[in-house]
Amino acid sequence: MCIRNGRTNLAAGLRTVRTDVFTSRRGARDSAAKIVVVLTTTPSFNETETVQEAMRLRADGVSIIGVGIGPSVSRSELEGVVSYPVDRNAFIVDRYSRLSGLVNNIVNSQCNGTLCSSFVDILAPSDAL
Repeated sequence: MCIRNGRTNLAAGLRTVRTDVFTSRRGARDSAAKIVVVLTTTPSFNETETVQEAMRLRADGVSIIGVGIGPSVSRSELEGVVSYPVDRNAFIVDRYSRLSGLVNNIVNSQCNGTLCSSFVDILAPSDAL
């Protein structure tokens, strides 16, 4: 994912996850739940393209959790990217130091019985440098 003019190419990052990361040649297991945690600090180049890529990734069975950090996050884009229900998968904090407080919320939002008792493949891309 690259940053240009203060915006990220989140669509490209999600596309890479879909086509190159959660694949059997990269070690993804059919028996494992697929979860992506997206960390972002800015809006993307193109919100429409980003949401469309997220829809493709979700259609492939990948759960997407989104964490927006700081005042420049686009809430509408973050909510368009994450899996449903949005209130359990989209989180916004005002600074990095608050991330540690989200860990339990994120784990609880995903561990609904069988998910955390089986194998899980997790990827956490970030646009922060």
